[in-house]
Amino acid sequence: MKLPLPYEHKGIVVTDIDLKRVTAETVAETVRISQADPYLGMARMVSGGTAAIGSETQKITEVQGIIDAVREMPFCDVNFAVIHVLLEMNVPDAIDEASTCPKCGNVVAPDQDNPDTVSGLAVNTSETTEVIARTLAYPVEIKNAKGEQLELIEDVEIRFPTIHDCSRAARKVQRSNPGGLQLEILANAMTKGNGDEIDESWRARFAQILFRRLDPLDLADINRQTRLYGIEETVPKVCPKCEASWNEVVDLSGFFVSGLRALLG
Repeated sequence: MKLPLPYEHKGIVVTDIDLKRVTAETVAETVRISQADPYLGMARMVSGGTAAIGSETQKITEVQGIIDAVREMPFCDVNFAVIHVLLEMNVPDAIDEASTCPKCGNVVAPDQDNPDTVSGLAVNTSETTEVIARTLAYPVEIKNAKGEQLELIEDVEIRFPTIHDCSRAARKVQRSNPGGLQLEILANAMTKGNGDEIDESWRARFAQILFRRLDPLDLADINRQTRLYGIEETVPKVCPKCEASWNEVVDLSGFFVSGLRALLG
């Protein structure tokens, strides 16, 4: 199965993942890990449900090799893979929640005869590895306590956040602060500033400050780019009363949780 976004891992451009049914132990461990760190829980489920990962010509099949490859996988790929692991286990995927028309407030019941499904959601893909790049409309100046300029960041380059970037951020920022969590994830995923590669020392000194001080216009464009690939988390809706149309957001994290519950019985 093709992943939405190819990525590099130990000299391999990873494009493909072969799935298998997970064991009861994998499900139990995923539930346990997810209580403290949902990102690590997703990674555990994908690792346990992967038979091979790599390119068409180079496959990783060893357990530790798969774990390492999933650790560096972009979140959009992990999100895609974990959904398909659940589908591999025949978890029901009908989207059976009612929606409310944003124009007239009419409650639109799900179509019981032809329901929307998670497996039917669109997937946005890339044929090549990608990075997120942004020349800042509003450059960020960082000064020391004396008012002396330390950095003037005018453009940034960010890898598509990996599941490790997300997990690392979740250890520092509580899930009750989603905005702060996203800023921390981006700081972890930053790879270049003003065209120069950054190291962990620079990241620790400046990256968190940089993303906290971004203009909302620049942050919105970066966040938009992070959502370019992977499962499209919306379904089109039309109100039968006023004929308004809109895209309803699908709760894929809720599907992950409910899928685990279904597997536990």
